[in-house]
Amino acid sequence: VADGRVFLGGRDRFVAFDAATGDEAWRQSLSERQYVDTTAAVGDGTVVVPVDDRLRAFDAASGEPRWTHDRATSRRADAP
Repeated sequence: VADGRVFLGGRDRFVAFDAATGDEAWRQSLSERQYVDTTAAVGDGTVVVPVDDRLRAFDAASGEPRWTHDRATSRRADAP
C-alpha cells in the first residue's frame, strides 16, 4: 500500500486499487504464463514488481509502463 493505492498481482495481471474506495484504479495485463508472486516496491511515483525473470516498472498513478529490466542477463557483483 502506497500513495493511496493497493497493488496486487497474480497470474497474468498486476492491478492497483484505490485504497479509500476499493475501486480498481488500473490494470496491466501480463502474458498468461507470467505470474506476480511477491510484494511490489513503490517509490517516487513508480511501482516496481518482479515478473518471472524481469523487473517491470509502472507509473503508480496511471499504470503506464515505465521500464523493464531483464534480471536473467544482469551481472551480480560479489561482495569482498
